[in-house]
Amino acid sequence: MALMDILITSEEKAREHEGVEVAFRSEVLLTVVGHAPWGLAVRPLWQAEPDPGLLFGAVLHLSRLAARSLSRFVLVLPWQVVPQGFGEAAGEALDLAGIPRRFLWFALEGSPEKGPGEAAEGLRLSGFPVLVRGEEWLEAEDLGGPSREHPVYWVSGVEHPRVYDLALERGARVFSGSYTGVKEAGLSSFRPVRRGV
Repeated sequence: MALMDILITSEEKAREHEGVEVAFRSEVLLTVVGHAPWGLAVRPLWQAEPDPGLLFGAVLHLSRLAARSLSRFVLVLPWQVVPQGFGEAAGEALDLAGIPRRFLWFALEGSPEKGPGEAAEGLRLSGFPVLVRGEEWLEAEDLGGPSREHPVYWVSGVEHPRVYDLALERGARVFSGSYTGVKEAGLSSFRPVRRGV
């Protein structure tokens, strides 16, 4: 079963589909690697830099799925495969499709010294949430208004009690854990954070 045939409605349903492959233009591009507090994580199957058109199509496809199911998808990518200007082009495509950018997050592999900063900054400037190994890109002030039906999850990779308190005051459900790399971004366990902790 291809992911395009699955409507993710809950964490339990997402876990049922770990290992499911995502196809675009009949080519298998991604596989589900796990469910994190912020959504479903997927990992690319390609080893070298993919065709930009395939990457672009995969992003648009995942965004549609995420918006349909009101889930958040985290696309885990080596930073080298993100072409210059990709964030702007992907953002424009989502705008034309009427899909909010908050549904698709990027997790870029690689340490800051090796170059993901520029790729991450381009995505962030285009309105996409981005996680980078060793860097904390999420800010409590960026949280959208949570609701009972669709709570906001805020995940931190570093200890930051003051920011935790800000997030909790905004009504977020806060989790702390490591999101460094593919394994952690997809499969780590996270602990809930409470006020004053």
